[in-house]
Amino acid sequence: MGLHIKHNRAEHTHENEQFRRIAKSLKLLFEKQNWDGLLIGNPYNENHSRFRPDGILLYNHGLIIIDLKAYSGNVKLPPNKSEFESTAWYTESDTDKKRTLIKAGNRFINPFKQLDSYRNAFKEIVSNELGLKGSVNEHRTCALNIFSGPLNIQNSVPKAIPYYKITQEKDLGTMLYDYSSENSFSGEIASTLGTVFNAEDWQEHIEMPEPQRVIDRQIEIDSDVESAISEFLKTKKSGVLILESIDSRDRDDWVEYILSQSQEFELPQVETWIHSARIGRKVSARMGMELQSLYNTIYGGAPKSLNIEYAADSEDKQFEEQLQEIIPIRSDDSVDESAVIILHEAHLVSRSLHQSELLRFGTGRLLEDLLTFLNQSETNRKLICIGDPYSLTYGKDTDSAINSDTIAENYSGEISHYRKPLVSDTFNGKLGLRLGAAHGIENKKFNNLSFPWQTDDLLEITKAEIPNYLTYWYSKPLDSEPSKTVMVYANKDARKINLWVKNHALKNGKDLAVSDLLILNNNINIPDETGFGQPTKLYNGMFLLVNSVGETISKTVPLRQSKKPIILHFTKIHVTCLSLPNRLETDLYLLDNYFTSESGLSKEEQIAFRVFVNQLVSVKTKENPFEKSPEYIQMQQDKNYKEALDNEADLKKRYESGEKVKTKLDAEQRELRKIERSYKRNFRNRLLSNITQNDPFVNAGHVHYGWALTVHKCIGSSFSQAIINAYQGENRGTTNAEYYRWLYSGVTTTTNTLLVTNPQFVHPLMDTQFEDTSSINIDKEPAKKKLLTFPDYQIEDRFIDKIPEQLKENVVGAVCELSIKLEQHGLLLESINSNGDYLTKVTYSSPSSTDSQVIIAINNKGQKDNWPVSSIRIEQSASDNQDAINQEIKSLFAAEQESSVTATSEFPDDFRKPIYQNWNSVLNNMGYQLSLTESHKNQDVFSISGGNNDSARIRVWYGDDGYFRKIVVLQKSTIELGENLKKRLLNGNKA
Repeated sequence: MGLHIKHNRAEHTHENEQFRRIAKSLKLLFEKQNWDGLLIGNPYNENHSRFRPDGILLYNHGLIIIDLKAYSGNVKLPPNKSEFESTAWYTESDTDKKRTLIKAGNRFINPFKQLDSYRNAFKEIVSNELGLKGSVNEHRTCALNIFSGPLNIQNSVPKAIPYYKITQEKDLGTMLYDYSSENSFSGEIASTLGTVFNAEDWQEHIEMPEPQRVIDRQIEIDSDVESAISEFLKTKKSGVLILESIDSRDRDDWVEYILSQSQEFELPQVETWIHSARIGRKVSARMGMELQSLYNTIYGGAPKSLNIEYAADSEDKQFEEQLQEIIPIRSDDSVDESAVIILHEAHLVSRSLHQSELLRFGTGRLLEDLLTFLNQSETNRKLICIGDPYSLTYGKDTDSAINSDTIAENYSGEISHYRKPLVSDTFNGKLGLRLGAAHGIENKKFNNLSFPWQTDDLLEITKAEIPNYLTYWYSKPLDSEPSKTVMVYANKDARKINLWVKNHALKNGKDLAVSDLLILNNNINIPDETGFGQPTKLYNGMFLLVNSVGETISKTVPLRQSKKPIILHFTKIHVTCLSLPNRLETDLYLLDNYFTSESGLSKEEQIAFRVFVNQLVSVKTKENPFEKSPEYIQMQQDKNYKEALDNEADLKKRYESGEKVKTKLDAEQRELRKIERSYKRNFRNRLLSNITQNDPFVNAGHVHYGWALTVHKCIGSSFSQAIINAYQGENRGTTNAEYYRWLYSGVTTTTNTLLVTNPQFVHPLMDTQFEDTSSINIDKEPAKKKLLTFPDYQIEDRFIDKIPEQLKENVVGAVCELSIKLEQHGLLLESINSNGDYLTKVTYSSPSSTDSQVIIAINNKGQKDNWPVSSIRIEQSASDNQDAINQEIKSLFAAEQESSVTATSEFPDDFRKPIYQNWNSVLNNMGYQLSLTESHKNQDVFSISGGNNDSARIRVWYGDDGYFRKIVVLQKSTIELGENLKKRLLNGNKA
């Protein structure tokens, strides 16, 4: 087997380098000696956090816990056991006898105490792990310090301290050859150690990969989007191209395709940017390529200004409450003037205002700042925005970077747009739910939302089942970012669920405790304690695991706006950042006022926090006065300032001698104060920047528990499994774009199974009234006369001049159609006279006779029925062909009846069609025939007929929003038929 080496990267470079030297030597040694072994570098297990050596080695002759020390020189060990255990150790140089303290972390006085602590922790591990207990003698485990050397050791390890060794790298082989204990290598022990201290295989050789030419990437995309991209890239001038798709795979492929075409289109520079570092890490893992944070790219440098105008006294209380650092927009020098910028997941980039109490990036409007940075009006830069048109964004959906109107308001150049059409096929599971919501948003019809359940993809879950999932998911502390979550609408609902997890799943109490999962809601800096490095940045949306909870410190801040002072509470915690690859462990303060609130800081607390920071700036100002600052020196050297001082001195002398120069003197003094305020502002900005970078209270985390989250907080993340409460609350509607986007986004975050509780079904009949006040139709009762309707009637040219403007459409149709029929009998339309809203008289005459005038009376119903023609009769006639006229009138009604019957299967091709088709299917199964007999604006009339002379007529009212308002039974043959219609028709959403 030889030596199997596994390794977790250490935080410090020298530790990784020393481990590499030792590992390479040991590998050769084991091959030569034919030994078997397992070496784990930087072993770590969250459940055994006290055990943090640099390595653990199991081989044929022992089990050794290793700690590495990068020291050389002479080491004089304490001569007796007591001093050996309790005093500091030093190295001493041969040249000048200078002593150097041998550090043992921050918690131990010397290397032995450090390793002895690790060995004691390992004893507990052996006792708790079944694969080690009984197989490893924990009392015979060796603790070994390996110094880099060269090392000259004086005195030896006291004999009263067994199983502790010191060696240097060049003597390590001899030490391992000589060492022997009852612990020896076995596959079972090695397997257990590898499981307990999981680590990646160590890479002995790290070779630089051969760069792959981007042109060689073979990415296949649809021809229509390929054409849109090609047309856009081949132009030489600036422009914006918006590409949209529901499918993240499409969007990723488009990015890669554009990158692959950079050489073909001779693009000097192609950049791929994304909303933020947090979103970038998520998408980079999905794509396998690095994306740049938009924030880190376009913002940076010293703060340009504070969003306050300083008065003469910059300490005035009214300005303390407005303190805000502004991170300026960078120079665009690093971007070629013909560069192509790909903005991936651009739906997350918005021009909506976003800022915190203390910090604002640029104008606070990310999209506007991006367009300002690119300066496309003065360059040939191109921007390609690729995103999901149906997702939530950070702000209003109309403000996102994939909204053409929004781009047009901020950019006057050419804007191209391509949106991949939604598929019209029917799907089950999450895809079906996403498509249903997307179609609603696309068509602006929020009248249909179903949950096409599918095993292992989309399942309904009851309230009683949820605790079982929460207990299974969260009963143990997480060791990585959560892959499962609960999604809700409101923070208050998330808090309720999170407290349940604490009390019933983790069972660690109602207060903040070890093993709690937190999510960060602001960006903070963790100061570098050495004073040489840069602060570590933690970003909004990162997950933190609480390792310990420390002291709480309170800061009292008096406010003019509050009778009582505001108290800010800060609690110190030690956490592991699960969102960072190196699982950074650090101390930070959290702001209790935010943590214990459902809706964040109150207005008074926000002001108090600003005042608190301003107080810190004031303290810094007193410790480092302006008069001793670099800014003051720069001001003294400022040419304009010197000139203003000389002018002021001269004007003062002239004023004191009696000259009338008071106005000039005041103006010069105002100019001096203006210059001074500018330098004081820069001075104050520098102090503020230093505080915001390094002060632990200013960098307090705004956190909430992280097991349950709002859908808005989940944007840009992905979870393998999730529960979503689809009910937003009593005051929230479901028949609107906001709800559809919210649900769509929640579904999109889940890669595998989505469990839905409280599904909110939406369908066109959900609020439909059913009205049946009709009497029973007697079999022998004569059928009612047909009403004439002529929707969208087209008037022949020869009739247009004779039609009064106010004449109803159905009356117009009746007049024209009757006129066409009477022309065959020698009667021509002469005039039309409207006698009120319900009667029209039409005069006909014959050119061949002066005695053949005919007056026809046409009656129509009112607005409720959409003005249909109810009767046509001869009022006056001097003609001999009255019978022929009556026959033509009869044929007109007969034709309408025949037309209605033959068109029964033709349903309107809109949201009504699937409902009517389902009604037809349901009634057919009952032995009835459904016929659409009339269709007007916002209403349809149906006849229903069946065996035994059963029949009914109904009128259906609908709105332009896609919902049916009312179903009215106009006639029915039996009471039972009316009752069945109510039951069957209102269930017509099952298409």
